[in-house]
Amino acid sequence: MYQIINTEKNNEKASDYETFSLLYLLGVRTDKEEIDLVLIDCFNDVTGADEAVVRLWDVQSKGHKTNTPLKIGEHLVTLYGNFLSSFPFSYLILFLETVDTSYVTDNSKQVFKFSDFTKSSKKKIKNGLQREVDRRNKTQFQLSDENKLDQFLSVVDFVRCTANKISNVKNLIEFKNKKFRKDEFFVDIFNEIRGMQSALKNVNVEGGLLRQPVDVLSLKKFISRNQIVTLLINRLVGIELFDNLSVPINFIQYVQAMESEDIKDLVQSCNSSLSRTFFNKNNKFHVWHLLEFIIKKIIVKPENKIETIFLTIPENLRKKVPTLDETSTKFFIARVMDGLT
Repeated sequence: MYQIINTEKNNEKASDYETFSLLYLLGVRTDKEEIDLVLIDCFNDVTGADEAVVRLWDVQSKGHKTNTPLKIGEHLVTLYGNFLSSFPFSYLILFLETVDTSYVTDNSKQVFKFSDFTKSSKKKIKNGLQREVDRRNKTQFQLSDENKLDQFLSVVDFVRCTANKISNVKNLIEFKNKKFRKDEFFVDIFNEIRGMQSALKNVNVEGGLLRQPVDVLSLKKFISRNQIVTLLINRLVGIELFDNLSVPINFIQYVQAMESEDIKDLVQSCNSSLSRTFFNKNNKFHVWHLLEFIIKKIIVKPENKIETIFLTIPENLRKKVPTLDETSTKFFIARVMDGLT
């Protein structure tokens, strides 16, 4: 059994850093596409998981201006407890605001291993962790020994945070050119994501028992990748793209001669195609390329007609998004037009 302990409600700055760590999981890591869910304040501050919750990316986030090696060691204690558990924590990540240049041998890195710290820093990190383990309830660390400690330290990723709200959100957007929106737009999205996290942190699950990792889903304390994608796309196109059952104004010309029931069926079919398109991880690049192309055409020349925009989409790009046929592509263009004009 895994017992949930030490959940907390943090101040705004700490919440910012927990959001930075969420965005690191979903937008920066090379294995980011393998992460489908981010669990909030269950196993740790944030924990990435695949869809079946059989792999876990555990993150302890610390937004401290000063992190001495001793403090870094103390920060590791919850990660160490999870390392000792029987649950499948595939990656253990300590997310830090700062790592002083004097503590590491190569300051150019964003991600450090224990081996990258200086000899004196390693000793202090280890001492800090041991001291915090001793201070805690020993039942958490029944299997703790020197070999386990060394094994744990060798697998931890020490990540230095890039504390920039704008760049962290832009990492989620697969556009070549992200300058068509002002900086405030990306800050607002960051704050929305932080708000989603804060709401979930307020759900108290202290003391809960989990028999297996997937049981954590019953706590309803997670944000899915699809939720983040939905938020991003809705904000980019200026409309609730996936929840809108109405006929876009610019699309009315295509349904004027149809019966009402046929129109409803067509709208439902187009919305289903849009959902399948944007939530297909295997074709993400081309879908974002198509979205960027359409947005650019509308922003540069708002008077463009649907047919004009559709005909200017390169044929090879249309073919690379097979979940959208001609009708659903025109429907999509009309939706974006409604939001941006």
